[in-house]
Amino acid sequence: RSKATVSVLYCSNEGMTEICPVSNLLKQIKGGSPWVSDLGVVSVKPPEEFIRYTNSWDGDSTTFEETFVNVIVDVDDSIRKVVSGGRCLKLRSLRTERFLKAIFNHIIKKSPTTVTLEKYDLTHCHMMASDDDFTLIFHAREFPIEYRHSTTSPVLPVGHPSMGGPFDPRTGTSYSVKDPDFHLRNYIYTLSTNKVYLLDPKHEEFVSSSKLQSILLKNEFFTLDERKFGEIVGDVNFLPKYDILVAPRAAYTLRTSVESIIHKLSHNANQITEEEFRKCDDSQQQIIRILQSQHVSSHTPLSLVADLTETIGKADVRELNNFSIAGDTGFYHGTYNVVKHMVDTARDKKDSYMKQLHQSHVDELVGKGVTLQHAESFLERTSSQHGSSAFRAMQVLEVVHPEYRSPSNRENYGLKAYSFSEAISVCRTVFHASSALAAFAIYEDPARDISLSAACQEVIELQEAQTTEMLRKAAAAAAAAADQQK
Repeated sequence: RSKATVSVLYCSNEGMTEICPVSNLLKQIKGGSPWVSDLGVVSVKPPEEFIRYTNSWDGDSTTFEETFVNVIVDVDDSIRKVVSGGRCLKLRSLRTERFLKAIFNHIIKKSPTTVTLEKYDLTHCHMMASDDDFTLIFHAREFPIEYRHSTTSPVLPVGHPSMGGPFDPRTGTSYSVKDPDFHLRNYIYTLSTNKVYLLDPKHEEFVSSSKLQSILLKNEFFTLDERKFGEIVGDVNFLPKYDILVAPRAAYTLRTSVESIIHKLSHNANQITEEEFRKCDDSQQQIIRILQSQHVSSHTPLSLVADLTETIGKADVRELNNFSIAGDTGFYHGTYNVVKHMVDTARDKKDSYMKQLHQSHVDELVGKGVTLQHAESFLERTSSQHGSSAFRAMQVLEVVHPEYRSPSNRENYGLKAYSFSEAISVCRTVFHASSALAAFAIYEDPARDISLSAACQEVIELQEAQTTEMLRKAAAAAAAAADQQK
């Protein structure tokens, strides 16, 4: 491979952090573990062009051009919400398309449970690359009745306006998380064996292992976290009207698409329409806006430049810079140099802004009585790709350091301290310190035989029930008030 990928699982087990390479996970899956069902070999062999792509997807523009028709496919609004990966392209190779279809159909044929190609069921998979294998991760039963935008949101009726109205992806589904076989929804294809495997997250060996439990995103939906299998290459969508559509993550689509946009800009910036904006992904859209602004006026809003640096990575900037050399006119070269300069300048401004924002978070925590050392340490240790968060740091601090707990949390859960690895693991699931402490209390109850992840899920379900009841009472009160006015 042109770029090595390293992926590990961080799992909490009795307060200790374990590092689990992808190789160990794949070895268990392919080695006949009792929580895995081997669904056999796919009838169609992977074609040579697909294998070439899996070996050089991240570093060879020739392979990319060989694999995809570089024209973004605009899908119908009726299925836009179920398309995975955003911007989609068609495959050039009919053999690769036939091969990918064969894997979907193999799952439908060999699965011990009902699987369909309906938009609420099996419509896509995630392509994942690691040094150990190339895998496709399939999630069936994607949109059950209980699907919603967040785990703390109430379940809304199918067709509710906030769920997309007539484009609600649950339309037509009969699946429910309460189905006895709902958990049998995660399928793994491995290129090395040309086989499909089905995971059973309710198997006693799986349930009893905190390491295995950690590969699920959330237990309510039993969703396998595809990121545990390496670096994401892209998403494959199988939609009846469009057949196979792939949303690759490589930078070449960005570079080639921007070429045509800049060509239009060289004649008339106003030729770029809102419809074309909508067809572009975020990074492309921000580049268009900035290039438009550069041509229309000399002033470029900092907010747009900041958005660009948020969505475009260093690899994309490198591709833009490389393409400036290959351009056949001075305009291309000049424009790409302008973009690169703006990105570099904006990145410096963004770094400065992030430092100021971080300092404001430090001041906020110190103002709440947190020591400067703890404030700096926990802001850094809980930071994400979007920077530090005083709220997130404070939630973990309350769990790790009892002296920072609110009076109600002290009264309800005492002063027991927990390790950082335990605290961050639970807070990532339940968010609030009070919820994390409640999960620990359930987990440590001698009368309960329950895993920590299951305790977290119990807390989430309780919160959801309370939220639903609160909304029900509010709606009833509003209806009663309306009746009185009549």
